[in-house]
Amino acid sequence: MIAGFRPYMTAARLSGYQAEMRQIDAGVTEGGTKVAAALFGTTASADQRRFATRFPDFVAFENQWSGIYPDMMSVAMRKSPLVARSRSPLVAMKKSPPMAS
Repeated sequence: MIAGFRPYMTAARLSGYQAEMRQIDAGVTEGGTKVAAALFGTTASADQRRFATRFPDFVAFENQWSGIYPDMMSVAMRKSPLVARSRSPLVAMKKSPPMAS
């Protein structure tokens, strides 16, 4: 029964999420730079404006992503040490400080 309480967010799963988040971030960065330059010639501001006019949904996502990515990575990084240390809720309880009486 205790094995059923193992945390969902294992170190391996968190590592996978971190890798996926970095891959998405690389794609968003590439979309706003290399892809925009390939479609419109350069990364000059006039071409960036044309890219934004032609692909407003991507630009909106890119703007939102700049806030999503740091938040998601900070959560994943914050959880990693906990997962590595505590393999079950009982182990986590044993490691917690004693309650004051």
